[in-house]
Amino acid sequence: SDNLVVAADPLTGTGCEAGPRPADAEALIRSIRSNPDLESTAPVAVSVGGVNALQMDVMVARGTSACDMPLVLAKLHVGLLRTDLMRLYLLDLPGGSARILAIAIIARDPYGKVEVSQQDFDQVVEAATPIVESIEFHTP
Repeated sequence: SDNLVVAADPLTGTGCEAGPRPADAEALIRSIRSNPDLESTAPVAVSVGGVNALQMDVMVARGTSACDMPLVLAKLHVGLLRTDLMRLYLLDLPGGSARILAIAIIARDPYGKVEVSQQDFDQVVEAATPIVESIEFHTP
């Protein structure tokens, strides 16, 4: 199954447990990149709805045995199966609210048995990209 999750003010995830609330999107990225249960690409600067954002791909690290589904965004219990691939967008919401928005596109084998191929992942990301690109922010 394919998932698109949007979460405001996500908490960090440390293994199977919720971690602290990050100060900003960069702090959340540092948390994800330092989580030994996860592997991630280096963050890339992108734009979502005209707002600067950071994009990275995340997957469960090989040999992870701490829990069935390491948490990436703990507030919504967004975790990854060992076979999943995730494209994650993180941005600080405009208006000085110190709020973070996370947008996760998760490619998952329906049975959680087969690793998602790069081709399948690319197709899921391609299908979800117009939704991400349609996001608009209205600030007073």
